[in-house]
Amino acid sequence: FDLTIGLLLIVGLFTRFVAVAGAVFLGSIVLTQPPWVADAAPTYYQVNLMLALLVLAAVGAGRFAGLDFLLGALRHRCCPPKQETK
Repeated sequence: FDLTIGLLLIVGLFTRFVAVAGAVFLGSIVLTQPPWVADAAPTYYQVNLMLALLVLAAVGAGRFAGLDFLLGALRHRCCPPKQETK
């Protein structure tokens, strides 16, 4: 699962969806390691990655580069959006 998320983020395919899915996955890891438990592993790294993925999802990185950008340009060239007639 995490390898698939990483590969899709690298090539820029389904960027927003994959970033949210990765953030949810990392959030589940953070929730399983509460800091008040004695033998819990530190999760600072996972929290940082989760926040970075949420920033990617919020900014919409697929609009600027990657396969999302190329597929969007191809879609608009092939099937332009319909204009409303008044």
